[in-house]
Amino acid sequence: MEQSISILIIIEDKTLLLYLKTFIAKNYPECIIFTSEEGWDAWDKIINNKPSIVIADINVTGLNGIQICKKLKEVRELRNTYFVILTSIIEKSQRNLALQEGADDFIIKPFVEEELKTKLNSGFRICNLQHRLKDESSLLTDLAEQLLLDINDMVTISMKFCQSRIPSSVDMLRNVADASKWIAANFGDLEEDEIHDIEIAALLSYTGKMFLPDNLLKTQVLIDGIPSNNLMYQVPVFAHEILSGARILNQVAKILYHVYENFDGTGIPEHIKSWQIPLGSRIIRVAVDYEELRTFKKLPPRTIIEKFQLESKKLYDHRAVILMEQFLASRGSMDSSIKERSITLDEMLSGMLLSRDLYTNSGVKIVSSGMVLNQSMIDKIIAHNTSDPILGVIFIQE
Repeated sequence: MEQSISILIIIEDKTLLLYLKTFIAKNYPECIIFTSEEGWDAWDKIINNKPSIVIADINVTGLNGIQICKKLKEVRELRNTYFVILTSIIEKSQRNLALQEGADDFIIKPFVEEELKTKLNSGFRICNLQHRLKDESSLLTDLAEQLLLDINDMVTISMKFCQSRIPSSVDMLRNVADASKWIAANFGDLEEDEIHDIEIAALLSYTGKMFLPDNLLKTQVLIDGIPSNNLMYQVPVFAHEILSGARILNQVAKILYHVYENFDGTGIPEHIKSWQIPLGSRIIRVAVDYEELRTFKKLPPRTIIEKFQLESKKLYDHRAVILMEQFLASRGSMDSSIKERSITLDEMLSGMLLSRDLYTNSGVKIVSSGMVLNQSMIDKIIAHNTSDPILGVIFIQE
């Protein structure tokens, strides 16, 4: 055995219990052995000791062997316990039931020692394998956590460097990251690690601007989709060269390399078309441009969103613009006198008043703001959602 394994033996017959306990102690001296003669007492010992293996007679008072097995397999932290049923030759139907309830094996009474040892060896091998897998999984978790800490340290250093040149940049980058993460999560088809990459890229989105002279640091890279200065052509290139040097940031580097591609293929550095632009790049482009217009140009949120809506499909992914507006509404940042809140599809009720247009993922507006929901409209929205999902969340007036 590679590790100490604990066994709980549940047998009402004291003679048989002593025999099996002695046999295991002799053949597996490192094994920790618990015993019980009654079902409910056995269940308490399972909960308190969490044995690696349970050997239970099918006929035990209180809870029988099958009932104990069923309860055990229903508890998440116990379901990997190796469970063996003791049964007689004539109890074939009960053996089948035990296997259906999750028993891993059974031992037929009266015992044949060679067969008993073979069955126990199988159980020990499986338990040792589970221990190794658990240890390896724990090690991988520790490595992943350390990697995340290393990435966070790099991000912190980068943001401090940006702050030394643009004092307001830390708050701006955090705002960009908050918006980008929310938008990415509400696209609905991104994995958790993809959303994390987008968040990190957003926090590092000023990396490419750090080589610019002071007089250009607060200037947008693109104005109306055109580089504001010849030096701006190098911003995405510079970001990619710096970040791609760290292998763990390769995806982040790719996202930032394409942030300034226009949706119609006229952007920099490669003039690629909309479908070729990484989704993270499209999201961050909207979030960065919004934050710079708000901070440097002092434009109000509604004015910026209206500008983005006019430039959708030319400069921006229209879905990112819609979700940016939803993000601002969810934060109460749209300077609206209307009190509103977001709801999910299954929370829609007749009589609710929509406070914002409702779009699908393909960009189709299916319901306009100001409409009062009725059952027919709710059914239509749900039907659309099955083939062309609703984009983001639904806003209603309170």
